[in-house]
Amino acid sequence: NVQSYPIVGGNWTVRFTTNGTADLVISGYNGTTFGEAAPADLKFLELNNGTLTPTIEGNSIIYSNYSSSAVGFEVSKVLTVGAHTLEFRFGNDVQYAHNLAASLDQCRNGPLSTPNDCEENGKVGWVTGNAGKSNSHYVEDQSIHYRAILTGLPIISDLTKGNHSLVIGFDVKENDKFAIDYITSNDRISEAVIPCSGFADTCGEPGTVTIPSPDGYSGSAPDGGVTPEESFDNLVSAEGAQKITIGNGTITSIQYTTNANIDDTSSEARVTINFTNTNSGVIISWGGHISKASDYPGLSAVELSGSPYHSRLISIDGTNLGSQDRSLSASAVTEEFSRTVTESLPLDASASGTVERPRTVTESLPLASIASAAADTAKTVTESLPLASIASAAADT
Repeated sequence: NVQSYPIVGGNWTVRFTTNGTADLVISGYNGTTFGEAAPADLKFLELNNGTLTPTIEGNSIIYSNYSSSAVGFEVSKVLTVGAHTLEFRFGNDVQYAHNLAASLDQCRNGPLSTPNDCEENGKVGWVTGNAGKSNSHYVEDQSIHYRAILTGLPIISDLTKGNHSLVIGFDVKENDKFAIDYITSNDRISEAVIPCSGFADTCGEPGTVTIPSPDGYSGSAPDGGVTPEESFDNLVSAEGAQKITIGNGTITSIQYTTNANIDDTSSEARVTINFTNTNSGVIISWGGHISKASDYPGLSAVELSGSPYHSRLISIDGTNLGSQDRSLSASAVTEEFSRTVTESLPLDASASGTVERPRTVTESLPLASIASAAADTAKTVTESLPLASIASAAADT
């Protein structure tokens, strides 16, 4: 297998065949290094299921007088993102194996008290770890932002022959509650979102393509609520078309290829992103919409516990990428903010009395502007407001 697609932290297995007896030397090539931990690229694990014990010399794995009538294999743990190459030298014969180590990052935008941008910055910003209350803050109806880093892609100038296909997945329903109900643009929070931050390759001018509606989902809207398709359409009406972003490439198509059934207790959706690349390294970025109470009464994101918001990479060019799952803790998500206001309105221009009429407003707002409010609480406020200063206010509007 001359081309593989392991994940960072996963194992890369290269299978090979030999004839006769000779020294087998497996070496890191074109900058690829062996070691025990990053910044080395690979950690050697075993040769032929551990039945052979080779000698490790510098950047090479050596087994003298190797002979096998069966298919041999070498296994290494992938420590770094990017393209890696191994040289297999058996006597005078030389062959090369390549991999593309894909990575899925999500944004820790900092706690509410000390927010930070989505950029590569160690333990905050773009990370491969999970997001919790101590390092992230989100509100229902916002989106948590993701980026897929793909490196080592072959570059083909004829775009009709250079297509790649990335499949991503996310949990729409979890424990009979709505989690990430569809994908959106990657700029739906107050903090700046910088997909190419920390990327080793230049990112070029980002390109975008419109995200389609999840109109293929099956199932019925919950009582008093809407379907994800209706929620998405409402979002587009309010904010405009939602866009997926790519650096160093062009997205040729995007579509939901696995549709969720919202009547199920748990259900996943998958999206296929077809693209061409102008560089061996590509970044694709999007947002995962956090479900909200006004869309799914009693069934929205804050009704969940634990870390229910999951997104993952499924495959690249048909090759499974293993388990690259990122989660957001429910404790890092604040529910929609509701308030009840009682207004005192003059009856008419000649009347001496007033009439009080309650009015309820539901807002999707982070509570940073309310000094006494905690990130995980909502406030109910009753106000008696003389509206004399609002010249255009009428008693019946």
